[in-house]
Amino acid sequence: TGETAVFVTNELKVVQGSSETEYVLELTQNMYIDATMTKLQKKGALDLDVLKPCKVLDPKVFVHAHLCEDVSENRLLAQSELTLLRSVVNSLGYLSASRPDILSALGAVARGQASGRTRHLESARTLASFVKTNRRKFRLSINVDTGPIVPIGFETMFDANLTADQHARMG
Repeated sequence: TGETAVFVTNELKVVQGSSETEYVLELTQNMYIDATMTKLQKKGALDLDVLKPCKVLDPKVFVHAHLCEDVSENRLLAQSELTLLRSVVNSLGYLSASRPDILSALGAVARGQASGRTRHLESARTLASFVKTNRRKFRLSINVDTGPIVPIGFETMFDANLTADQHARMG
């Protein structure tokens, strides 16, 4: 589809670091996130005017048994609603390669694409809100005097979850 052209456009910016000899490379996907949210709003999958910011994902919401629970307030989705669910899941799927923080939640929601329920669509919208609220920025610091590249990491809690081995491989 035409959406993959947007996915490969990671934004790379070079900014001055804390000294004259330090430069910082910043990698983001903000333009893709903005374009995705606008596209999903045009399709009717999201209403950005009422989308509440989501700073933290509640893991209990993204449990398969909870999403598929057969109760009156969690009815099966109509075909048009399944299409909206697929739009959200597919659009966020492109981000999952660089956003491991959404991977398991997205997988749980994606299981509802064939015969999902109301909670699948609500959870997909919550996940979209989380992505919109929690932008990721990867930063690399380069000092032209010393030469080696020093990873600064993601500007969120994500880099704290890396193991010592992963940190060693990064720099």
